[in-house]
Amino acid sequence: MTAHRFAIVTTLLCVVFLTHASLAIGARDPLDALAPKSLVSTGNLARLDRVFERAEAGRHITVGVIGGSITEGCAATEPKYRYANLVARWFAKTFPKAKVSLVNAGVGATGTHYGCLRAHRDLLSHHPNFVIVEFAVNDGPGKSYSETYEGVIRQILSAPNHPAVMELFLIFGHNGASEEIPEEKIGYHYGLPMISYYNAVWPLLRAKKLAWSAVQSLAFPGDFHPNNRGHALIAYCVTHFLHQCLNKLTMNTRGELGSHNRRLPPIPPLPKPLYTNIFAHTRLWEAGKLKPTSNHGWKLHKLANIPSVKHPGYWSSDKPGSVITFSVRGRAVLLSYYRHDGGYGKVSVQVDHNPPRILDAWFAATWGGYRKTSLVANHLPPGTHTVRVTLLKAQGSGSTGHRFLLMALGAAGVGSRPQ
Repeated sequence: MTAHRFAIVTTLLCVVFLTHASLAIGARDPLDALAPKSLVSTGNLARLDRVFERAEAGRHITVGVIGGSITEGCAATEPKYRYANLVARWFAKTFPKAKVSLVNAGVGATGTHYGCLRAHRDLLSHHPNFVIVEFAVNDGPGKSYSETYEGVIRQILSAPNHPAVMELFLIFGHNGASEEIPEEKIGYHYGLPMISYYNAVWPLLRAKKLAWSAVQSLAFPGDFHPNNRGHALIAYCVTHFLHQCLNKLTMNTRGELGSHNRRLPPIPPLPKPLYTNIFAHTRLWEAGKLKPTSNHGWKLHKLANIPSVKHPGYWSSDKPGSVITFSVRGRAVLLSYYRHDGGYGKVSVQVDHNPPRILDAWFAATWGGYRKTSLVANHLPPGTHTVRVTLLKAQGSGSTGHRFLLMALGAAGVGSRPQ
């Protein structure tokens, strides 16, 4: 790739980011200085080298992204301003002979508890060649998230077409919340490139050298999704790294890029799991696919209308004491349900004879509802397990009712292949 091509793309990104110069980054931290600060680790580049070679040969390249609402594009005014679209544009401009497509598997307000269940359906079924994984904002602390995050990574790395994977760490909110540290540990274990928007931007925001409004949306109180300029800066951090890797490939290997004479290092074998392999093999049943083994008081709604929630069918009940049971094979069980302020209640979820988990569908925030996925049983013995869901009379302190919407069940450790 010529320096001229990269300059064209860089200019496009900078124009978007620097629209309002008064809000832009100060002279001590110019744009070109921020991108290197975002690099956590180069990782092993064997997979990425093959993506570049494929693109230069004029073959089809699919860029895939998976994550939460930022990846989905919340607060970007048009799809073309989303960081994912800008990264795909970089590939298209850098490799004009290649056909470049984008698969955006971002789902707002969801982390890897749901992500590990849907990775094959929403992302891997499209056979991406380069994948960005972004869950540092939506995952929580604790080992269960590390296990499901690793499950997402192992699913992608195990795909037959050997996609290149990059971990991306973003921020959300005035406290700079991010689960970057536990996700970095997994990235180092698998030798992945890692880019931290947090490392590049958060020190400036915290020191008030950069206004929140320069890169973050303030559409309503509590909304700190990246705006168009924020998305452009995220994309610039990613594409700056890609450009450096492409230059390194051009200098350090023999033969023309895209030719059959090129000598590339071998792709390393997948290492043993850092935590567990259970969440690398998952299955998801959305509400319409769930077949109860018994049902007293629950009703299926296949064509439901729930704003901002994909695959919105659900089983519902508002009568305490209602019980529904399912049979699930696997070594872990996850349950998706809808959370909202208002008249929403609690359920007890018991898997076999294990202690029950209490799930509360009511929450205090008034910005809208969302899909919550909870791990209700883990490290079960192999085989079939009974999942019993009971609507409780108890309510959250601010709830005005007992309604509960069960949206999906998931299982992990179900076999050797995603289903």
